[in-house]
Amino acid sequence: MKWPFRSPVPTHVLLPFDTAYPVRWTDANKSDKCTVLIPTDLMFAAWRQVFPAERMAVLGGRRTARGVRVTSVVDVTEPQPSAAHVRADSRRLSTALVDLDRAGAHLAVWMHSHPGEGARATHPSGIDLTQERDLRRHYSDRLISIIVVRDGSLRVWGHAVEERRVVIRWIGRGINKHPGGEPNVYQITLA
Repeated sequence: MKWPFRSPVPTHVLLPFDTAYPVRWTDANKSDKCTVLIPTDLMFAAWRQVFPAERMAVLGGRRTARGVRVTSVVDVTEPQPSAAHVRADSRRLSTALVDLDRAGAHLAVWMHSHPGEGARATHPSGIDLTQERDLRRHYSDRLISIIVVRDGSLRVWGHAVEERRVVIRWIGRGINKHPGGEPNVYQITLA
């Protein structure tokens, strides 16, 4: 099967050409804000899946009357991850995306871990910015990206976040604004 999107395949996510892919998720009115509900228990589970550092997960979401509710998490890290950078395993990623589509869900969040600690370690790298742009172009204008580090600091970022087209609401306890007060940076309560 040919790649169903107009733009080229993002090679750094290693998507094979012989698999059917979910359709791109967009909203009819791109100017409206979308509330994204993320259960904190799901975020704790996602955080645990992406360590040791330089691992990657995708989180699925379902449209609701209020916006989007994040409902699932899948580790898509390559089998032999590098300590210096993360790459998606093409089979794991394509399976996750097809499963989301079959279940009536979509790619809502792309998450990965960085080495280091604190809010400074959660800033996206140049590679992160390129990957977010490619994933957003192929899958969702409202894609949310999250970078986490070992001490529980996490940054919610991406084009839709920076343009304030999405509003994140944590459902449950254990995730709070980071003590440094930087916008879109949070702290997972680990102790």
